[in-house]
Amino acid sequence: MNQNSRPKHAAGVKSDRCSHPRENLLHLLYDWSCIQYFWQRVVSWWNEKSSENVTLSALDILYGYKPESNIFQALNHYVIIAKYHIFLSWLNNASPSFEIFCVLLNEKILCERTIAFKNNTLRKFRAKWGTLCA
Repeated sequence: MNQNSRPKHAAGVKSDRCSHPRENLLHLLYDWSCIQYFWQRVVSWWNEKSSENVTLSALDILYGYKPESNIFQALNHYVIIAKYHIFLSWLNNASPSFEIFCVLLNEKILCERTIAFKNNTLRKFRAKWGTLCA
């Protein structure tokens, strides 16, 4: 791909959506003005459902939460779905919506449950998502 054919919103280009001088993943997923409130709701909901007290830094959001237990596998998957929702919102020139994110999350969890049922791996599914699906 040559420089002239790069997408308009490649990393480092001025943002058309806000006044931020550089549009990159950190800005899109963490520094964008409407993102802080979205992440507060996402983390608050997670902590309420899982009885955890998780806080997510910019590095956790960009690269994943490190501990390797079933609950954190679910948390990392949850964060990936939130990042996907943010990206879809950005593509549609919209602010991320916690309510729409919840619908997307539910669809993804139901899809994973269906796959687990067909593959006879419901125990593994419940170990991962159990606290959120209770």
